[in-house]
Amino acid sequence: ARQALARAEARGEVESWRAEQAGAVAALLAGDLKRALELAYRARELTPGGDRATTTYLLALIYDRSGAPEAALRELVALVKSRDGAQRGSVDILLPLPERLYLDALEAQARDNVGNAGLLWGAYLECPEPEAPERRLVERRLAELRARGSVVPTSPGLGGGRSHLLILTPSGPQLQL
Repeated sequence: ARQALARAEARGEVESWRAEQAGAVAALLAGDLKRALELAYRARELTPGGDRATTTYLLALIYDRSGAPEAALRELVALVKSRDGAQRGSVDILLPLPERLYLDALEAQARDNVGNAGLLWGAYLECPEPEAPERRLVERRLAELRARGSVVPTSPGLGGGRSHLLILTPSGPQLQL
């Protein structure tokens, strides 16, 4: 894949930043995190301003996988605040389903949506593709989320037509408001 990308870029068939993005995804999927980080960073530097969010999503995913979750969260929170998430679909095209779920879960955490993050991490673990190191990382994430507790809305109309919030705590009773 790397050779094909290099040939396409040399022939001018693809912009260099797009080749760097694709190379970063290929390196990520091959487990070469150092190379993925180098390529994603270079892609972000080369990407025109209007397309930079796509590369930032990819960079956040690679940061997280490389053991820098704080950096990943910073990147995603900035995207969420800037409302620049419309380009997320461009990233999803590059990634296989498990990686999209992983990025979805990271983004949910950046939005402080603990309930959705937990569901997405669980869906990621249901996929057969993730290997043991990624599974352990996600299992730690789930444990951290459980330790924080989560708020889950219940169905409207229960209990005399009122809406409820069911607050789940890791080791305490359930509270219904």
